[in-house]
Amino acid sequence: MNLARTGVKHAEAGLRALALLSEQGCLTNDDALRGELFNHRAEAAMAGIQAYHRMLNEEWDAHAQGRGVHSDASAPAACDGIRELLTRGQFQDAKLELKRYRAVLDTFVEHCKPGGAPHPLQARLESNLPAVMAGRVRCRSAMQSVNVLRIASCAYSLSRLALAMGLLDLTARVGALLAALRHRRDEVAVAVHTLDALAMWHPGAEGEAPPDRPTRPQLAACKGLVRAFRDRLDRIGTHLCMDAAARIEMNDATDLWKAMLDVAQVIADYRANLDELCESVRGADFEPATPSSGEDGPGSASEPQPVATMPVPAATIEDRHPVEHGKQPVARPARAAPAPVPRPPDSRTPAQREADDLLRRGQVDAATVSQFRGDVVAIADAFGKDASDLERLMNDRERSAAVTATAMRTSVEDWFGKRERLEKAQRGLSAEDPRIGLLTDRLRALDMIGRYVDVWEADASKRALVPKAKHLERLLAMNEVEQVDAPVRLRSGRDKRNRDRVFEIRIQPKPLSDRDQDKDEDKADDRDRARPMFVHLHTSRRIGADALHTLDYRDFDAVHLKLDAQKNLGRNWEEVMRALGYPDMKVERSKVGSELLSRLFALAGRGAASTSAAAGRAGRIEASPGGRRPGGGS
Repeated sequence: MNLARTGVKHAEAGLRALALLSEQGCLTNDDALRGELFNHRAEAAMAGIQAYHRMLNEEWDAHAQGRGVHSDASAPAACDGIRELLTRGQFQDAKLELKRYRAVLDTFVEHCKPGGAPHPLQARLESNLPAVMAGRVRCRSAMQSVNVLRIASCAYSLSRLALAMGLLDLTARVGALLAALRHRRDEVAVAVHTLDALAMWHPGAEGEAPPDRPTRPQLAACKGLVRAFRDRLDRIGTHLCMDAAARIEMNDATDLWKAMLDVAQVIADYRANLDELCESVRGADFEPATPSSGEDGPGSASEPQPVATMPVPAATIEDRHPVEHGKQPVARPARAAPAPVPRPPDSRTPAQREADDLLRRGQVDAATVSQFRGDVVAIADAFGKDASDLERLMNDRERSAAVTATAMRTSVEDWFGKRERLEKAQRGLSAEDPRIGLLTDRLRALDMIGRYVDVWEADASKRALVPKAKHLERLLAMNEVEQVDAPVRLRSGRDKRNRDRVFEIRIQPKPLSDRDQDKDEDKADDRDRARPMFVHLHTSRRIGADALHTLDYRDFDAVHLKLDAQKNLGRNWEEVMRALGYPDMKVERSKVGSELLSRLFALAGRGAASTSAAAGRAGRIEASPGGRRPGGGS
């Protein structure tokens, strides 16, 4: 590593000196020297990255095997050793140094892009570009190793502080985070290794043979497993940080606060590593998957492909006699082109042609969809569709779940066809037509994908860190609300002006889906259940809780939606949100309109919530066109 540091340092000094000499007019053509220095600096950075990558993996293996990090009882001792390495040992500067090496490689790549550098310089860099691209992948992998060590270290530090302060529920949250790190550990390790091997290899890579290229379904399975691991870790870590932030004083700067911020930051960094890992290998680079439905593919029922007609042959070698200058070429009898093979007549009905066209253009089968449990991105990867934009949308934490779900449904229709067209084609066929079975299979596949999207939207709405009124509206529309409690009065001993004028309605969504739970688990973890939402109502005059539904909407000073953890939030909470990847998050309240409030009053205190039972019950909540609008927040 010292050689790598020295190599980068000397190359950068050479580039600075070269730039100075060029400015002074001492050099007329410095492309050769600059190219040599750029290559030397990149090679030194790659050597440093490779050394860190090897040592980090060896250190983790040593702690995992030699000190028993797989055991909950001995894991703290292992993490003490890891913390020592990261803070005072040989890896204390690993994060900063790897970032510097990555910046060197990024600069190299930018110079190779069109217009990034003069053409003579680019010509001297391009031969090294494949190795540099692989070096960037290795750097990400090394940073990933650093961050997983940091998560374990920070989590144990936070756990000890919480235990010392008697915060047992926070300690349990930390335990869930550490369990998420171990979730399907061996399978995730194989998936990560497969993706890394594909992304790191390039022609001439130290004489190594290219890795075995997985099929599209295999690649999709690897990426789906990594994404599921990422989402589980991120969700549990976010809940941990939210719980901790909600109970810390406004301007607290204790060790607990600092430890919690460290956990939030490293989880965000690790998530970014896993995102880059999945993006580094594109599914479209591989051969199409073989249909796994066990039935004949659409081609068996489609129109037979015509045999290509033979082209008119060019002159043979014997025919290509040179013609002497000034003489007319000797006319040769034209050779008749072979007659094209006649195309067999198309005996299909219009309905059969329509069905064949639909089956050919949007190939997907129920068996593959079932294999991936309806995961839209994994299925798209398996069938060679580019789901990168959709995946970025799903990972956008500030994007509305309803907007993202609409984009998912639109993409599925574009890729695999619209259900209405498939059903129409099916109705136009005779009962004995084999296409009926293929269309039925396609419809089953779309049904499973549709259920996945519905579940994804419901879960995303229930997990919203700052719920909006539209989240609650969608949950009601999807019948995903379990209970709406009757309004209760909130009494405040301090605020005499608002005494007896603030009320609360508690809304409990239905449980989260279990699609990421282990099959051998008896029940879902209660810590992962959907959190209740609360609607706070501020009235302009004193009134009983049982008479709230009789008020006109303009008689409310404010009606807004929040989570329990949002009731006493401030600057610390906003700082945690920034660390978790929400740079623009502010403490705010979501306004509840008159129509939504009417639906809540109709459901309040009626046992299990039923949107159909509440249909048409508008109550007396009306928004007067010229009346005062509720606003503000508590």
